[in-house]
Amino acid sequence: MKHVFDTVTKSANSITAAPLHYRLFKQLLLDAETEYSNLIPHMEARWFSVTEVLQHFTNLTDEVKTFLKSKTEVVAFLANVTKKLIV
Repeated sequence: MKHVFDTVTKSANSITAAPLHYRLFKQLLLDAETEYSNLIPHMEARWFSVTEVLQHFTNLTDEVKTFLKSKTEVVAFLANVTKKLIV
């Protein structure tokens, strides 16, 4: 159970760590018209039960996957452009 919760926390923190990423994720949730408009921030998560936090994250799994995939693609694109600029 700890491994699952750590993975959820790491995923949520990677989204909320940078203000731009956080705003883009919240916009993705708005556009997708999801039940939730936000992830539970780490500071608030400690006041909820583990079950509530995991349920909230589970309901947003598709959106989290979509966002993290697009973020990875952007980083790969920027690395490729940078590599071409250097050469």
